[in-house]
Amino acid sequence: MGNNAALMQAGFGLFDDSFMSSTHEIGSGDGYSEQKWQRIASNNRWKKDFAGGEIAYSSRNEQQNFLNPTGMYGHTWEDMAKKYHITFMLANNAPGSRYAQPARFMQASLATGYRFAIKKCESNGRATRVTITNKGVAPFYYDAWLTIGEKHSSVSLKNLLPGEERVVEIPDVTTSTKRLTIVSDRILPSQEIEFEGFTASNDPTGIESVEDSGSSEQGAAYTIDGKKITDPYYKGLVIKRGRKYMQR
Repeated sequence: MGNNAALMQAGFGLFDDSFMSSTHEIGSGDGYSEQKWQRIASNNRWKKDFAGGEIAYSSRNEQQNFLNPTGMYGHTWEDMAKKYHITFMLANNAPGSRYAQPARFMQASLATGYRFAIKKCESNGRATRVTITNKGVAPFYYDAWLTIGEKHSSVSLKNLLPGEERVVEIPDVTTSTKRLTIVSDRILPSQEIEFEGFTASNDPTGIESVEDSGSSEQGAAYTIDGKKITDPYYKGLVIKRGRKYMQR
């Protein structure tokens, strides 16, 4: 397969059905699987196509032990997920085992895929400009837009790579909502794409106000829906010059 140049240029993801096996890595085994990854994914395929698979069954305990925080065969789940930019992984025999408890499953899931974080919000009383980064190990592979009310950015978050930033603008915000969300046609109506925000309570949807980016008035601040803050006793989050302040 790796010798077929035309096929290698095609868009397809990767599925490794022996992930984290005892011989998976070059440094701790014969490296059969790692060599295959290097060959088939040599063009950074993960940047545009999914990578994942299934935890190995080469021994009866691998699926039960792969979430051991100290690692398995010398490699932790977090390190392997990052190395191979994993977005999905099957491990149907793991639930209920010593290490695969709900809290550990959640922790392990957060070590895969994308992880959006808002770095900065700005407003001039009309449009809202957001700087967003991906703190995960892989991109979101479909279109997704930052949205306030019925208005969303024209710039998609698709393929925002780990460590990269993207500045998006939500124009003509004249809604009464103060909720910043990420929407996508690829998720169910009951689902929501979460992200890290700035609020003290760590509620990513609770951003209430953003800094000025163009007003001639020094120290001006606006709510996220474009309303200027005039009440000196306004209580909420204000971000100025990249730092957050809680007004009293």
